[in-house]
Amino acid sequence: MTYQKICKILSDAGIAGARYEAALLLEHFSGVNRAELPLVRDKEFGIPELLAAVERRAARYPLQYILGEWSFCREKYELTPDCLIPRADTELLVDAAARLIPPGGSFIDAGTGCGCIAISLLAARQDITGCAFDISPGALECARRNAEANRVSGRLELLQGNMLDRQFFLDVGVFDAVISNPPYIPSGEIPGLEPELSFEPRAALDGGADGLVFYRGLISNAGVVLREDGVIVFEVGFAQAAQVGNIAKAAGYNCIRTLKDIEGRDRVLVLGRVRR
Repeated sequence: MTYQKICKILSDAGIAGARYEAALLLEHFSGVNRAELPLVRDKEFGIPELLAAVERRAARYPLQYILGEWSFCREKYELTPDCLIPRADTELLVDAAARLIPPGGSFIDAGTGCGCIAISLLAARQDITGCAFDISPGALECARRNAEANRVSGRLELLQGNMLDRQFFLDVGVFDAVISNPPYIPSGEIPGLEPELSFEPRAALDGGADGLVFYRGLISNAGVVLREDGVIVFEVGFAQAAQVGNIAKAAGYNCIRTLKDIEGRDRVLVLGRVRR
């Protein structure tokens, strides 16, 4: 199978970035560097693993799971189907938290998945410590391996817990920041999303009937772990910023800052307690 053939198979399957993904698959399974592709575009590659990977991708199985790894911020992460795939938009969350946590401070990352938010934040700020939790044992094992691979495991505590479990928050400690990219897709919208999302863990996507269940729970529970001058940093879904802001206001928080993604959508909210 040639590079050109792989491109065509992926393009025919409806994959927008077919040429880019074909190059990544070739690089991963054959060792051919993307810069060398013009020299080998007509070469036949009969590598069984490559052929199987192309077939799976054409069936819309996520590229990131096929490769088993993905880059986020400046780090590389092992990925398994137990974990939500990191998106570039979420790097805004890391950038915001890195600027807001005080020197020597600490944070808790709710719903850590593969650990990318917590680990990249610790990699960016050598002076801070973190706690990260997830409800999925498989995701936590992946996060543990990623923390070790990225050399931050000594500053990161990993725990199993539920975002909606208040007792968990009562037991876990006190922090300068509560950080989360929680499940925020309304349940009814999930079946209509792109096919790749059907392979990601539904528990990491489904935000309940209105997509806001975990924001309500986290804002309520944050009160027992957040220092008085601490902040909550959330990623939010399309058109959810105002709704999450209203939930926060009712719980005694102000929206301090809103960050927009590359498409100009409100993507990250920074919340702080209302001063009395």
